[in-house]
Amino acid sequence: MILCFKKTFVYLTLLLFILFCSAFSPSFAGGAYQFVRAPEYNTFDYEANLDKITSDEKILSAVKLLRDTHAIASYKRILGKNPTSKAMSIEFKDLSKIDSIYENFAGVVRMKNGRLHIFVNAQHKDAPVKVIAVLLAGLSVHCDSLDSVNEQIFAWSLEANLWDYFLYQNPGLELFDNKLVKRENAIRKLYIASPENVNYIIRLVRMSDAYNKLEIDSPGYSKAELENKIRILHNIYRTTQKARTAGY
Repeated sequence: MILCFKKTFVYLTLLLFILFCSAFSPSFAGGAYQFVRAPEYNTFDYEANLDKITSDEKILSAVKLLRDTHAIASYKRILGKNPTSKAMSIEFKDLSKIDSIYENFAGVVRMKNGRLHIFVNAQHKDAPVKVIAVLLAGLSVHCDSLDSVNEQIFAWSLEANLWDYFLYQNPGLELFDNKLVKRENAIRKLYIASPENVNYIIRLVRMSDAYNKLEIDSPGYSKAELENKIRILHNIYRTTQKARTAGY
């Protein structure tokens, strides 16, 4: 769940289910499945900021993974294309040292001295790089002080869609006995149950006491804008499914 307090957003490990964008055009080329970016996405004004993000090699590898996926907007937000115009800071941290209520959260995003800081729960240090990349893609969506229900719906939909793409590349990732992997598996199951409209993710977000206290929409996440983002993700999901079926 996400809690907001003095520009604080938090991710709670998603166990409930276990217990009971950008202009991308995915395509097939030369017999292999790959993403084709619009020309403007081939230039990154902020890449000089890569060394400002983190000193942790695993986190840096996870961030770099986002560049060649449909989550490239998250990559650019992390590098500085966000309201602060500064690269985000990312590190593993014992979240209980921030507040005991965060102990089992997957990650926390906070604003400090005009800079966004993403703290990934230190429990996930041993998680696969790709699942950390998925978490960062979702967390980086929350880059301003105006969180909303629709923004959270998109963040989880993006995570699920990206995790599905990574599982297409390496199906064995789904089987890792890892808390963060189980979290993303759970979100993905919600997503693939209705990828065209993400109804199950919507229901989970709206039934949450934390999220239903938020505004429904926020800048960039009106009903129409969310529907368009979900439509783009659905097109990517369909292409991934075609690639699976074709055996690429």
